[in-house]
Amino acid sequence: MDKTITLYRYRIALGNLDCTTHKIVKETDKCYFCEDGRRFMKEDIDKADIKDRTNYPYVDYFSTKAVTRQQAVKKIKDFFTQRWGLS
Repeated sequence: MDKTITLYRYRIALGNLDCTTHKIVKETDKCYFCEDGRRFMKEDIDKADIKDRTNYPYVDYFSTKAVTRQQAVKKIKDFFTQRWGLS
């Protein structure tokens, strides 16, 4: 299996967007397991979502397809405008 996950993480407090790539080593019906020990739920693929609401909030967006930075920014922007009602 040569699949990878591209993860974009927007740190709200810092205002920066980071990109990392994770190699998938195992896949189940519900999630992907990566070689670095991370687990990604399949139900969250191609959706931006806030992960830590208390200490250091960040929004994660990940995909198994090739994703550009602009596409990730659009998904994160849609998260803030549609789900949180910010404009």
